[in-house]
Amino acid sequence: MGEATGSLKTLGEFEDTVQAKTPVWNRVLHRASHPDKKSDGETAHKKHTLILSILCNNMHRILSDNLPTLLSIYMASGGCRGRVIDLFNSLGLCKSSKPTHAITKKLSEQGRDKVHETGSNPKAIVTYDNFKFTGGRRGDRIGDKRSFRSITTCLTLVGQGMPECGLKQRMWKPLTLLLPTEMIAKMRRDDHCQQMRLFFIEAAIKESTVRKSGRDLSTRWLIQPPEVQPFPMERTVYYPIAPVMKDENTNENNLAILEEIHIKQFGMDETHSRFNDELRIVYGDLKTVNRMLSIKAAREETSKALYDKLSWVQPGTGLLHLRMNYCQAIHTVHWGGSFPLDPSTLQYAADRLDRSNVVKVTNFRGLEELIMHSYHSRVMTMLMECMKADKVDLVSEDARNDWIMVHSSSAWKSRLMSIYNRIHPDPDANREGSVDEIWLNHIRFCQNVEP
Repeated sequence: MGEATGSLKTLGEFEDTVQAKTPVWNRVLHRASHPDKKSDGETAHKKHTLILSILCNNMHRILSDNLPTLLSIYMASGGCRGRVIDLFNSLGLCKSSKPTHAITKKLSEQGRDKVHETGSNPKAIVTYDNFKFTGGRRGDRIGDKRSFRSITTCLTLVGQGMPECGLKQRMWKPLTLLLPTEMIAKMRRDDHCQQMRLFFIEAAIKESTVRKSGRDLSTRWLIQPPEVQPFPMERTVYYPIAPVMKDENTNENNLAILEEIHIKQFGMDETHSRFNDELRIVYGDLKTVNRMLSIKAAREETSKALYDKLSWVQPGTGLLHLRMNYCQAIHTVHWGGSFPLDPSTLQYAADRLDRSNVVKVTNFRGLEELIMHSYHSRVMTMLMECMKADKVDLVSEDARNDWIMVHSSSAWKSRLMSIYNRIHPDPDANREGSVDEIWLNHIRFCQNVEP
């Protein structure tokens, strides 16, 4: 038992580790617990974790204390108070609060040193975001004052695909014009744009058929996204930075956040010459990027110190915030106007699907789901028109799946190309006024959702 739990690093590895190191004990746990037939495996996994933690803590306190220690650290990190941890310790589940706090303090010191080491790396990337919360506790009496606080949480990581010396300021050339039309023309010449759009069309069909039927159609899907200088598969290791009790609403607070991260927590010297040539990427939301750009523009001519110029900071929008802003743009363009019966608008789809929570653009998850469902429905409508032309019973799910599987590879690619040509027709043949405006709106929506 000690050998089984001694190699644990996280609680997520518990089940696989016990099954590999002590298979007999694992079978005993499964046969003795008699889980309910309706319960899932996760419920049984929780019971087995508690049983094994009690046995380790009571029978092998010295040789097999890894699992009880992990449970106590997990509870302490979740905000459990010392008396709660001591209560579970008296039940034999975990360590007491005193050694738990000592281990937590030691881990915090190790994390601080790791953050200092990672932040000093020239390839370090910083990302941070701000949120607000109400300070207080459950059970506060009427009249007690609660404080409304703003906090900025940060992460640091080592970027992949960068030179060993990191990015340099001479690499950034903001005056070089990079027109979107030239980028799209280059993608079209290399067929990357068409390949990516075909991949999205087939992914929409796959999502709509596999989720509903559950049938194995894995041999049907052929299109793969194009690979252009792919990075090697590596796991991104990131480290949380101590939170900063400031918001991002003002330029002064953004400067204070940068100073707290790079000077105090990374231990970098303001007068170091590395600020003269290094370029560090800082990810955030759109508000953070705009604040940073305005600060850099104001300090470019007025500041003399290398650190104060902020020429070493290159702000960028994170992937999540980029998706949020893009979904908001699609919502603004395709939501619809005063005529809610137009089937080509998102407003029509939201009414039919009873999605009243996506009227405002603040609900990102709901809005993204509505956009993807609307795109999938348009692609599936075009596919079902092909089925109807071949006299397939559209009501029968098995008949639809059989029709999909009966195609050869070349015939299936031809079907996908026919849908692609309908979504991306010849611009001269589909001018405004020559075709149905509602159909043009359907096409524009699919084109905007695709890359």
